[in-house]
Amino acid sequence: MHYSQHNPIDPLTYARYLQLLPIPAERRQIRCNANVSQSQLASALGVTPSAVRLWEMGERTPNPRVLCEYVDLLRELRRVSECSEIL
Repeated sequence: MHYSQHNPIDPLTYARYLQLLPIPAERRQIRCNANVSQSQLASALGVTPSAVRLWEMGERTPNPRVLCEYVDLLRELRRVSECSEIL
């Protein structure tokens, strides 16, 4: 699902996605297991690599505009990396 500034999310959806957001160390592990750099992830989300670094360190939380896309992307990266391990 794609969310943007033109299609803001409601507070309930934001709260649900916050609950789905992995802990910071797990965010980094998912990205690394999928062989994706911070720069690549940042580019896919339209943010800076330093934003991704801060999320992975637990110093910041993605804003509502990005949170849903970030959670969905992490879930997809986890799925892809798990499939790769099977092969």
